[in-house]
Amino acid sequence: MFIEKQSYIIDIMMKLRIYFKIIFFVALVSCANTIIAKNNYRLIEPYFQKYIHPTIQLPTMQTNAMPIMMEQSNDYTSLSYQQFDNTVTLRNIMLRKPIEISASQFNRKVLFTDVKYRKDVQINLTIFNDDWEQRQSKAYKSFKLYAVTFNGNTSFIRNTIRGKMAANQCHFNSQVEINYNRFELPISFENNKFNEVTRFNHSRFRNTTSFQNSVFKKPVSFIGSEFDGPVTDFSNARFEMGADFSKSMINGSLDFENVSSPNKIIDLTKMRALNHGEKIGINLTNADISHIKINYTTFKLIFPKHTLAHTKIRTYNQLLNQFEKNGLQRSYNRLYVEYQHFLYKSKKQTVVQFFDKYWWGFGIEKTRAYRWILAVMCLFTIINATLINSLHSSFQGIQFISENTKITSKKINVIYRFLYIIPFSFVATMYIIFGGFLRIAILLSDFTGRNAFFSFYLILHPAFGLTSILFMIEHLISR
Repeated sequence: MFIEKQSYIIDIMMKLRIYFKIIFFVALVSCANTIIAKNNYRLIEPYFQKYIHPTIQLPTMQTNAMPIMMEQSNDYTSLSYQQFDNTVTLRNIMLRKPIEISASQFNRKVLFTDVKYRKDVQINLTIFNDDWEQRQSKAYKSFKLYAVTFNGNTSFIRNTIRGKMAANQCHFNSQVEINYNRFELPISFENNKFNEVTRFNHSRFRNTTSFQNSVFKKPVSFIGSEFDGPVTDFSNARFEMGADFSKSMINGSLDFENVSSPNKIIDLTKMRALNHGEKIGINLTNADISHIKINYTTFKLIFPKHTLAHTKIRTYNQLLNQFEKNGLQRSYNRLYVEYQHFLYKSKKQTVVQFFDKYWWGFGIEKTRAYRWILAVMCLFTIINATLINSLHSSFQGIQFISENTKITSKKINVIYRFLYIIPFSFVATMYIIFGGFLRIAILLSDFTGRNAFFSFYLILHPAFGLTSILFMIEHLISR
């Protein structure tokens, strides 16, 4: 028995030794891989620290020095992996196959006019050292540009793109004209760099449009363009010299999150909603609001889901300060009311919100409070006219009230008598409400009433008077 136990323990110890050796070996290999990876990263780190455009290092290209002209034909000559030292022209041509221009360099003008692309178009890793023009053409499928460098002027004019349009990670080093175009499906101009004057004028974007993370070094304009998609996204875009949205129209929301324009104000007051009467939702979270001008008659502030409360408060305050600075009082009032709704809702102060809203419109409509004061005074006057006998019996010590007991003894029509005592009731009501504050002698001994409900009702008079006087003092001080 002892020998069996001893052999069993030895067997377990042997297995444990094997397990420990395996664990040690795996840890050693992992540590070695980590060290190798770190050493490799040190070697390639300088390359990641400096941005290298993909088109800088192109594969070996075949040189073509002859001008190329393709027109009135269905044939297409490949334009990939070549260097063109003369002009390239495509005119009045129907292309039924997918078009791909990859890793090429065009040193002279490239002109595509009246071209019908029946399949997808892709231009990748290509350099245009002279002007590139795409005019009066139709793309029935997608039209995509990736990592393309335009060193000459870029003209993309009067084209219709029925598929998806994309131009991503491109460099536009000269003037850009993208005008009078029609984009039917989502369009993406993301992560691009525009180094000269850029125009996206009089074009129609029928779906979601995105300019995320793009940089505009010189002025950019969207004059007369229509954004008819659910979202027009400029998030994280940087406008070095501002942007012009004059006469542009938008349907859906405008995303200006993290947008900056350090040198010039972006004026959005000339932008209009595509559907008359609707407001444009705009997201200004973490944007440079001091350089973005809007009015709150056309726009409405929106926030992405899960936006923190303190971020919303900062955005509201920055926009309120901008309205105040620009003298946009109407916009200020509208946003301030919306801001108060947000604060009360976040604090769950429904009752206070109700009184603050209907008493004086959160302080915006202070004249409304005077109307409330006048209405309550008239209400007290009417009630006191019906309770005139109780007033007589409860304030016998007050000479003014006691001397007017003869009113109730008038034997006239009930309605006429009610109208007859209204002036007395009004004066008596003012006497009870404001008498103490105006130093008119109303002593506790003058009140002889015993009815608890009637006593509580009368206490409401001076309480209302105190509230009214405090409001009027605050109004005079805040003016």
